[in-house]
Amino acid sequence: MRVKMELAQYVVELRMHRRKAGDLLESTKSVDSLVRPLQLTIRLIVPCSRCQVLKLLDLRNYDVASRNATALRHFAEVTSTENHLMVQIAKHTSRDSRTMRITSFIAVTFLPATLLSVRSTFLASAKLNA
Repeated sequence: MRVKMELAQYVVELRMHRRKAGDLLESTKSVDSLVRPLQLTIRLIVPCSRCQVLKLLDLRNYDVASRNATALRHFAEVTSTENHLMVQIAKHTSRDSRTMRITSFIAVTFLPATLLSVRSTFLASAKLNA
Protein backbone atom coordinates (compact mmCIF):
# COMPACT_ATOMS: atom_id res chain seq x y z
CA MET A 1 0.00 0.00 0.00
CA ARG A 2 2.82 2.32 0.82
CA VAL A 3 4.38 1.63 -2.58
CA LYS A 4 1.11 2.51 -4.29
CA MET A 5 0.96 5.82 -2.44
CA GLU A 6 4.57 6.67 -3.32
CA LEU A 7 3.90 5.69 -6.90
CA ALA A 8 0.80 7.90 -7.03
CA GLN A 9 2.79 10.76 -5.55
CA TYR A 10 5.50 10.31 -8.23
CA VAL A 11 2.80 10.27 -10.91
CA VAL A 12 1.39 13.54 -9.55
CA GLU A 13 4.87 15.09 -9.48
CA LEU A 14 5.57 13.85 -13.02
CA ARG A 15 2.30 15.39 -14.24
CA MET A 16 3.21 18.63 -12.51
CA HIS A 17 6.69 18.61 -14.11
CA ARG A 18 5.14 17.73 -17.46
CA ARG A 19 2.74 20.68 -17.16
CA LYS A 20 5.62 23.01 -16.17
CA ALA A 21 7.74 21.74 -19.06
CA GLY A 22 4.82 22.31 -21.44
CA ASP A 23 4.38 25.85 -20.13
CA LEU A 24 8.11 26.44 -20.51
CA LEU A 25 8.03 25.14 -24.09
CA GLU A 26 5.07 27.41 -24.86
CA SER A 27 6.91 30.46 -23.51
CA THR A 28 10.05 29.59 -25.47
CA LYS A 29 7.94 29.15 -28.62
CA SER A 30 6.52 32.65 -28.22
CA VAL A 31 10.00 34.04 -27.60
CA ASP A 32 11.29 32.03 -30.55
CA SER A 33 8.57 33.47 -32.77
CA LEU A 34 9.74 36.95 -31.75
CA VAL A 35 13.45 36.20 -32.10
CA ARG A 36 13.34 34.20 -35.36
CA PRO A 37 12.64 37.20 -37.65
CA LEU A 38 15.45 39.08 -35.92
CA GLN A 39 17.79 36.16 -36.47
CA LEU A 40 16.88 36.05 -40.15
CA THR A 41 17.42 39.80 -40.44
CA ILE A 42 20.76 39.57 -38.67
CA ARG A 43 21.80 36.70 -40.94
CA LEU A 44 20.84 38.76 -43.98
CA ILE A 45 22.73 41.79 -42.73
CA VAL A 46 25.76 39.98 -41.32
CA PRO A 47 25.90 36.43 -42.66
CA CYS A 48 29.17 35.52 -40.97
CA SER A 49 31.72 36.88 -38.54
CA ARG A 50 34.27 37.34 -41.34
CA CYS A 51 31.77 39.44 -43.27
CA GLN A 52 31.08 41.38 -40.10
CA VAL A 53 34.76 42.15 -39.70
CA LEU A 54 35.00 43.17 -43.36
CA LYS A 55 32.00 45.47 -43.02
CA LEU A 56 33.48 47.04 -39.90
CA LEU A 57 36.76 47.55 -41.72
CA ASP A 58 34.93 49.10 -44.67
CA LEU A 59 33.10 51.43 -42.31
CA ARG A 60 36.36 52.38 -40.60
CA ASN A 61 38.03 52.89 -43.97
CA TYR A 62 35.16 55.13 -45.11
CA ASP A 63 35.41 57.14 -41.89
CA VAL A 64 39.17 57.62 -42.26
CA ALA A 65 38.82 58.49 -45.96
CA SER A 66 36.15 61.05 -45.10
CA ARG A 67 38.36 62.68 -42.47
CA ASN A 68 41.31 62.69 -44.87
CA ALA A 69 39.20 64.31 -47.57
CA THR A 70 38.08 67.00 -45.13
CA ALA A 71 41.67 67.65 -44.07
CA LEU A 72 42.81 67.82 -47.69
CA ARG A 73 40.02 70.27 -48.54
CA HIS A 74 41.05 72.46 -45.62
CA PHE A 75 44.71 72.22 -46.70
CA ALA A 76 43.76 73.20 -50.26
CA GLU A 77 41.81 76.23 -48.98
CA VAL A 78 44.73 77.37 -46.82
CA THR A 79 47.18 76.86 -49.69
CA SER A 80 44.92 78.83 -52.03
CA THR A 81 44.73 81.70 -49.55
CA GLU A 82 48.51 81.69 -49.10
CA ASN A 83 49.02 81.68 -52.88
CA HIS A 84 46.68 84.65 -53.22
CA LEU A 85 48.62 86.53 -50.54
CA MET A 86 51.94 85.69 -52.24
CA VAL A 87 50.62 87.08 -55.54
CA GLN A 88 49.63 90.30 -53.77
CA ILE A 89 53.07 90.53 -52.14
CA ALA A 90 54.73 89.99 -55.53
CA LYS A 91 52.63 92.80 -57.05
CA HIS A 92 53.51 95.17 -54.23
CA THR A 93 57.19 94.23 -54.51
CA SER A 94 57.09 94.91 -58.23
CA ARG A 95 55.57 98.36 -57.60
CA ASP A 96 58.18 99.10 -54.94
CA SER A 97 60.94 97.99 -57.26
CA ARG A 98 59.67 100.26 -60.04
CA THR A 99 59.40 103.16 -57.60
CA MET A 100 62.95 102.57 -56.38
CA ARG A 101 64.26 102.47 -59.97
CA ILE A 102 62.58 105.80 -60.74
CA THR A 103 63.91 107.32 -57.51
CA SER A 104 67.41 106.01 -58.26
CA PHE A 105 67.29 107.45 -61.80
CA ILE A 106 66.24 110.85 -60.47
CA ALA A 107 68.99 110.73 -57.84
CA VAL A 108 71.67 109.71 -60.34
CA THR A 109 70.54 112.40 -62.77
CA PHE A 110 70.21 115.35 -60.40
CA LEU A 111 72.66 114.54 -57.60
CA PRO A 112 75.85 115.46 -59.50
CA ALA A 113 74.28 118.72 -60.68
CA THR A 114 73.10 119.44 -57.12
CA LEU A 115 76.55 118.78 -55.70
CA LEU A 116 78.16 121.02 -58.33
CA SER A 117 75.73 123.84 -57.64
CA VAL A 118 76.22 123.55 -53.86
CA ARG A 119 79.99 123.52 -54.29
CA SER A 120 79.96 126.48 -56.62
CA THR A 121 77.59 128.35 -54.28
CA PHE A 122 79.87 127.58 -51.35
CA LEU A 123 82.94 128.73 -53.30
CA ALA A 124 81.17 131.88 -54.49
CA SER A 125 80.07 132.78 -50.97
CA ALA A 126 83.59 132.11 -49.70
CA LYS A 127 85.03 134.45 -52.33
CA LEU A 128 82.55 137.16 -51.44
CA ASN A 129 83.42 136.91 -47.77
CA ALA A 130 87.11 137.00 -48.44
